Amino acid sequence: ARPPPRLSTGAKGGFAIRAVTGESLREKRTVSLPTGGEGQAEDPAFADEGGGELDRQDIGRAIKMGMSGVRRCYEHQLQRNPGLEGKVTVRFAIDLDGSVKLARLKESSIHNKPVEDCVVAEVASLRFPKPRGSGTVVVAYPFHFSPG
Repeated sequence: ARPPPRLSTGAKGGFAIRAVTGESLREKRTVSLPTGGEGQAEDPAFADEGGGELDRQDIGRAIKMGMSGVRRCYEHQLQRNPGLEGKVTVRFAIDLDGSVKLARLKESSIHNKPVEDCVVAEVASLRFPKPRGSGTVVVAYPFHFSPG
């Protein structure tokens, strides 16, 4: 029997959260790291987002609660392409009420549009705790998929 597909999150590549306060992760238990890499242009849709804070653990818990939907995105396409694997990173903004205000594909190595679109839609449907502070929280979160 074939082993079940594997899905891991955040652990291998970490995840980044941007808050306009610019405080360092090492200084606090809340996360406020830049989401773009060096030389990487910011997505203009997220230009006015930021300012709130959420604990890394709160974000991780909310994402874990939505993992069954993300897993279904991958498993559905895995039936059509047994060797399908890669990473999908979603960038999203958590609004003041804990809903996802905006979600976009940041990068992908899976090269499968149905999986990418489905994962973005699943992330967009998640609920998070209300951020502290005066604004939204912008997160870049990787999902790693492999067939087993």
